[in-house]
Amino acid sequence: MTKDEILADMRGLFGRKTMLSPADIAEVISQSEGAQAAARCRGRFDIPLRKRGRKLYVSLHDLVDWLYTQDEGSEPKPTAEAPTKTGHTTQGNLTAGKPRRASLASALVFAQRAHQFDTEVLVALEAVLLEAEAKKADRRTKRKP
Repeated sequence: MTKDEILADMRGLFGRKTMLSPADIAEVISQSEGAQAAARCRGRFDIPLRKRGRKLYVSLHDLVDWLYTQDEGSEPKPTAEAPTKTGHTTQGNLTAGKPRRASLASALVFAQRAHQFDTEVLVALEAVLLEAEAKKADRRTKRKP
C-alpha cells in the first residue's frame, strides 16, 4: 500500500481532522489508550506526538508514515472491508493489527488442559513401566525351575 492510499483511508476514517487523539488512533494501531500510555512511558511508542496544553495528539501525516513503515515489512493483504469489534467497517488492513493477548480465563483453561494431558502421559508411562517389570519378573520365574 502506498502512502497516498493509506492517507486516503485515514481521511475516510477521520474526515478533515489533522490532529488525532490517542482515543482516535486506538483502533487503527490496535492499541488501547492505556497501552499507548504505557508504551510512551517505556519509550516504545514510535509515533511522534505533539502536545496542545496537557493533551497529546498525533499528526495524521505522522500516523500515515508510521502505518506505511509497518506495512512495508508485511505481505500484501486483501483490501476488502473488514468488520471491527464495534461493527464499523474500514477498508484495507489498517485495523487488522497485532493479535490481542489471551484472557486470563483462556490461559487457565489452557493450563488445565496441559496439566490433564501431562497426567495422562504419566499414567501411560507408568503402565508401560509396570508391564516391562512384569515381563522381567516372568522371565526370571521361567528360568529358575
